[in-house]
Amino acid sequence: MSILTKLFKIKGSLCVMKLKEKVVIYLLVGIFLVVFFLSQSFKFTGLAVLQQQTQTDFDEGIYNNTEYNGSAIILSPGQTSGTYMSKVFNASSIVQWDNLTWKGETPGLTDLRFQIRICFSSNCDDVNFSDVDLDNFNLVGKYFQYKVSFFSPDPNMTPFLEKITVDYSVVDNKTFK
Repeated sequence: MSILTKLFKIKGSLCVMKLKEKVVIYLLVGIFLVVFFLSQSFKFTGLAVLQQQTQTDFDEGIYNNTEYNGSAIILSPGQTSGTYMSKVFNASSIVQWDNLTWKGETPGLTDLRFQIRICFSSNCDDVNFSDVDLDNFNLVGKYFQYKVSFFSPDPNMTPFLEKITVDYSVVDNKTFK
């Protein structure tokens, strides 16, 4: 047998071995995903995203000692604290609200503090705002609202909020009937 033939057989065996390893890895990942989703108390049927990033978007909420300056929500001139409360977001069905991400800045000692509420009534007055981990709140309801508190020790310096993104997962509503 020539050296070239021996090398081809060895290389071919390695390719088959790598293919087998890939198949095993894909099978293990697939089994893990099936077990994970079957272990959930309800079934996810999709992921959706809500965003606020323009003045039109933000003007649907309520400004208190804050304002939109053309690019972001800021403290109104001369103010050291204020709030912005979003409109009530309606998912049209019961969903799992997953997380809230934001884009903005808190220069110096300024600060932004977020609170949320998940509701079953369209005006959300059946639930108080509460502090949560914005990266993973995983709460179930039909309506969502957030409130941002703005703080600054200096009336000439303000934190600003440019964009809000809220992720939610659509769930199988049979679980809640």
